[in-house]
Amino acid sequence: PKITADGHYLLFTTVSADHSERNLYSLDLSTPAGVSRGPVRLNEGGNAGERFLLSPAGDRVVYSVEETPGTGSFRSVHPGGPAASSVVISLPRPPWSAAGCLHITPDGTTVVYCTRTYEEPELYPYSVPIDGPAESAVRLGAPIGNEAYFELQLTPDGSRVLYEVDAVDNGTVVHRLYSAPVVGPSSDYQILSGQLNVYGTPYWAVEISPDSRLALYPDMRDPTYRGELYVVPVGGPSSAAARINGDLEPGTGVHDRSGLRAFAPDGVRVVYIAQQLGDESPQLY
Repeated sequence: PKITADGHYLLFTTVSADHSERNLYSLDLSTPAGVSRGPVRLNEGGNAGERFLLSPAGDRVVYSVEETPGTGSFRSVHPGGPAASSVVISLPRPPWSAAGCLHITPDGTTVVYCTRTYEEPELYPYSVPIDGPAESAVRLGAPIGNEAYFELQLTPDGSRVLYEVDAVDNGTVVHRLYSAPVVGPSSDYQILSGQLNVYGTPYWAVEISPDSRLALYPDMRDPTYRGELYVVPVGGPSSAAARINGDLEPGTGVHDRSGLRAFAPDGVRVVYIAQQLGDESPQLY
């Protein structure tokens, strides 16, 4: 359950006893005491997904709906409803194709998601105004590739989206970190990293500085596969990436799991955990 920023509405999902039906509801919390008012269903056109997002101001709800088995869309509606006022904001996609990575920009104006479409069979990130229409969606950057890795991160100021691309380069699958403006166009993107080792992929481990200037990610460029830590401007290019961890002893490295590194609030310094001493014990740097 979630409550809008102004405390006006409570939103929650329900599932039928046989799990065949899922709905998204809102309850008006401003109803005077003693006045009975039931919840309002918000989803239209099929079963609601488990996940829904509230805009920062609490004036829109973005949710997924399964219209038929294997097909669905993202929709936007006012938290007070009604369901009939829901607006489809995602482009039509083929059955059983991925759709996810749902985010709302901090200013509440734009939704970023990724999907396949009938026109673009590869998985791409898209942005669209939060109140639609779906036809105004803009394709962003390069295709994501492997659906097992797709995830997006927005910079704190909502200006750029960062994501991993899993592509084939000269017959070899390579992983790189990409950045693109949320407003597009699709040709305007930057590669932020070199080829990432498959075990050091940053799609879940990248950190973005509070001022939206820098991206921090683990990589295994070292020929002995020792994990290292790199920082790069969110607008690229990859040639500007700099290693920031200290020298590593054989068999050591920076921990690559998410949550084991952080920017200071002013973005000037980074705290991270690594095994740099060769004694197999982690240290804080």
